[in-house]
Amino acid sequence: MFVDTGAVRHLAAELAERAAEIRATATDLHRRVAAVPWQGAAADAMRAHAAWRIAALLRAADLHDDAGEALVEHADAVDAALALLASIVDEVVDTAADTAGQVADTAGAVAQAVADHTVGLLP
Repeated sequence: MFVDTGAVRHLAAELAERAAEIRATATDLHRRVAAVPWQGAAADAMRAHAAWRIAALLRAADLHDDAGEALVEHADAVDAALALLASIVDEVVDTAADTAGQVADTAGAVAQAVADHTVGLLP
């Protein structure tokens, strides 16, 4: 069973879309945190935690992009392998057809030689 590289590429595109959505979430979180007028130690702790979460979101988005790129590379490699396989199959089929033609020609020549020889032996 061969891999449907179109489906693999579609999955890669979906991962890129998710990465964009995750980045948008990180941007929105950053905007919201920056807009909070709250001050003090608890506010600083909240901002530090939000910064950590924003960094984690951005890393997750990067990983989605990396996975999508890896899927595209895989699909490209599978397409190349399938193209190579198709060319090999074509070559084998052509070689088999040529060989079959040569065998048929040789068999015909042998049959004719046997017939000619046999006719010469008949009274």
